[in-house]
Amino acid sequence: MKKEDITSLYVRVGRIRKGVADEAGVKCADVYIAKHYLNHIRDRHKTELKLLGLSPILMVKIVLDNYNRIYQGSEESILLVYFEEKAKSHLTAALTLNYIVKKGFWEVRTAQPRSSDNLKKKKEIWKKKKRIR
Repeated sequence: MKKEDITSLYVRVGRIRKGVADEAGVKCADVYIAKHYLNHIRDRHKTELKLLGLSPILMVKIVLDNYNRIYQGSEESILLVYFEEKAKSHLTAALTLNYIVKKGFWEVRTAQPRSSDNLKKKKEIWKKKKRIR
């Protein structure tokens, strides 16, 4: 896919870095979101986004900048998760990503706040190590 095609259809939102990718056993690559998936997130998760005061693109970028767990999703997808352990009820925001071989990048398919309970059924493939102070 040509670079001009990517920028007309997609927005680059981050990258899964090499160290994390190696530890999790996933591809190190940029992460993009198609503009129609931003509309999907806005339409399907409008209430949650409004409560958080976030736009769809900002929610995606926050998770990409702060994720601390990766879970195996369904089929070939992975879930990048920002899990806030200090919150009274665990705040979990997840991105569902699929690696697009022909395009050579991860594509965000959806993003939403969700209960951490439904992650118990998923296989955790990476967890950020806690810093020793």
